[in-house]
Parts: sequence; structure tokens; C-alpha cells
Amino acid sequence: MLFTFANATDAFLIVLATRLGASPALAPLLWLGLHVIKASTATIGGTLADRFGRRNALALGWLVYAVTWGAIGLAVTLPALFLLVGAYGVSHGLVEGAERALVADLAAGTARGRAFGAYNMAIGFAAMVASVAFGAIWDAFGTVPAFLGSASFAVVAAVVLLVLVPNKPSEAPPVDGGTGQSGDAMAAREPADPSSHVARSR
Repeated sequence: MLFTFANATDAFLIVLATRLGASPALAPLLWLGLHVIKASTATIGGTLADRFGRRNALALGWLVYAVTWGAIGLAVTLPALFLLVGAYGVSHGLVEGAERALVADLAAGTARGRAFGAYNMAIGFAAMVASVAFGAIWDAFGTVPAFLGSASFAVVAAVVLLVLVPNKPSEAPPVDGGTGQSGDAMAAREPADPSSHVARSR
């Protein structure tokens, strides 16, 4: 939830694009490209979370977010903005699956439904506050302070996550490379008594 206070609505990207000279036809393409990149990189984020742990994948994604979101505020040309928004979309692909997996890890088995409900409620509230605050800073101080302020908050969230939350890699049983079956499945198929195998082979 702490990170969400740094994550203002993506609609500000459209506003920035129009200020940099994007036509009414071009600005929606920025939005479309962003969500295509988010969707196409979600699997990569899930793979990283399974291999290196949910916490580490989240921290990486939040740091990528901080760098790209802060750089977006410094963009002065449309090509630079489009490239940075693409990198920003990757950061969302890295974290969205890992966030939900971490909630499931931290919640007790019978309380996961309530945990996800509370998580979504908190995320919605924090996103609203983040967007209002971002817009107020933009109006009062300009584009750069707004983007850099959010980026700094994301760095703080990543540090807090690394310090306070234990890492939990995937606990799936290892898969045997030759058969494609997990170690548990292979063990279950082995005969309990080796001598019975010898007797059958005669």
C-alpha cells in the first residue's frame, strides 16, 4: 500500500503528452501502448517472483518504476516520452502479479479472502490520495517536482519492503529435467520395496 501513494493515475501521462505536442490521435496511442506492454510483461514478472521471491521482484519493479517515472517528468520531447512510458509499463508488469502473490503469502490460509478484500480497498484509497496529491503538486510547483516526488516515494517504499518483509521464493517442488515431472511425483511412482521390482523382472 505504501508504494501506491507514489503511483498516481496514468492519465497524467496523456496530459504530459499533449503538453509536449501530441495530437488528439497520437495521445491515445501512448495509453494503448502502455497497457499492451503491461500485459505482455506480466508473465516475466511472475517468473522473477517465483525464482527470486515476491519481495525481491517487487523491490526491483518499484525501483524501475522510480527511475522511469522520475525520468518521465524530465522528458522534453515526444520520442523520449514514448520510450520512457514503455519502460514504465515494464515496471508494472514486474510488480502486479508479485503484489498479489505476496498478499497471499502473508495472509493466513482461511483469511485470504478478507486479506484480498482489504488489499483492494486500501489500494483504491491510496491511489485516489496519490492522484489528488500529484495533481496538486503539479499545479503548485510544476511537472518535474510532481514526478520526482512520486519517484522518491517509490524508492522509500522499496527500502521499507526490503527491511520489513521477509523474502519468500516459490515453494513448488523441483521438476525433473528429463521427465517434466516434479520430484514428489517421481517419488510417489517409485516402488516401496526394491526387491519387488526384481521379482517382477524375472
